[in-house]
Amino acid sequence: MKKYPLISVIIPTYNSEKFLEECLDSVLNQTYPNIEVLIIDGGSTDSTIKIIKTYLNNPNWRLFETSKGVSHQRNIGIINFNGEYVYCLDSDDYFDINFIKFLYEDLLEQGLDIITPSISTALYRDKKLLKVNKLKCVIRRDINKDNFFVDAYDSFLAGPTKLYKKEFAKAALYDENLCCGEDLIYNYNISVKKPFKFGISERSTYYYRKVDGIDSVGKRLNKENTMFFPKFLKILKGLEKSTPSFEGATKILKEDCNAWITNFVSRKIRIPLNMNSTRWYFFINDRSKKRWFYLFPKKYLKNNSFHIDK
Repeated sequence: MKKYPLISVIIPTYNSEKFLEECLDSVLNQTYPNIEVLIIDGGSTDSTIKIIKTYLNNPNWRLFETSKGVSHQRNIGIINFNGEYVYCLDSDDYFDINFIKFLYEDLLEQGLDIITPSISTALYRDKKLLKVNKLKCVIRRDINKDNFFVDAYDSFLAGPTKLYKKEFAKAALYDENLCCGEDLIYNYNISVKKPFKFGISERSTYYYRKVDGIDSVGKRLNKENTMFFPKFLKILKGLEKSTPSFEGATKILKEDCNAWITNFVSRKIRIPLNMNSTRWYFFINDRSKKRWFYLFPKKYLKNNSFHIDK
C-alpha cells in the first residue's frame, strides 16, 4: 500500500466570511489523501468562526484563535503543524482539486526542498469570475543568501504560495511586526539558514483572487504597512555588495519605495516616518537627478526636471 506523508495546510483568517467557504472547500476536496488543516483566526467579528466550525468535524482540522495579525497567525501554524510538508493558503484564495497531489509529486520528481505552484489571478465581480490570467514565472533552482533577491518577485520567491519540506519551513519564523512584505523576508531568512533547491509545478494552479472595483493600493497606504522599508533596508545594508543579491535587493527596494512615495503623494497622504531612512539611503546613493525625488517628491512629480545642484 502506497504511503502518503502528512501534508499540513496553514490558513490565517480574519473577517473572511465572504470567500472562506470556497477556500476551505478547495482544501476539503483535495485528491491527496493525508492532509492536516490548521486555521488560525485573528479575532474575526463576522461569521468567520461560525463557518470554520462547520468544517472541524473533518479529521485533522484544527482551529486556533488569537487577536494578532497575519504574521503571528502563520507563526502559530508553523510552530504547531505536524506534517512532513506544509503549505500556507490565504483565506480569500483557492486551488484546484489535484493541487496538493501535483505539488508533492513534482517536488519529489524534481528533487526539490521548496516548490511553488503555477499562479493565476482570478478577477471577480459580484462573486462572478470574469477572467483568469496566468502569471509568468522565472525559476532559479539553487537558492542561497547570495542570489536570493535576483528575480525574487519573478520567481515567486517573495510570496507564501509554496510547499515546504518541514525542516525548511521551521528554519525561520515570520517577523510579527510586519503585515506587508513579510513573506519576502521570511523566505530570505530561510535561505540564510538553509540554502534550498527551488522549482515550479506547472500542473498545479493557485488562484489569487482579485475583486474588480476594490482599490487594494489605497488600503495598503498606511504606516503599519511601511514597516517593511526599515526592515528590508537593514537586510540590504547587511548584504555583500559583490553578490547578485545586493543588486537585486537594491532594485526591489528602490522600485517599492518609488511606487509607495508616488502613491502617497498623488493621494495627498503624508509619507510615514517609517520610510525616511529608505528615502535618505537612496538620496545619498543615487547619482542621477532622480535622487531629489526621495527628499522632495511633491516638487519632483510636479516637474520631473526639478533638481538642486550639488
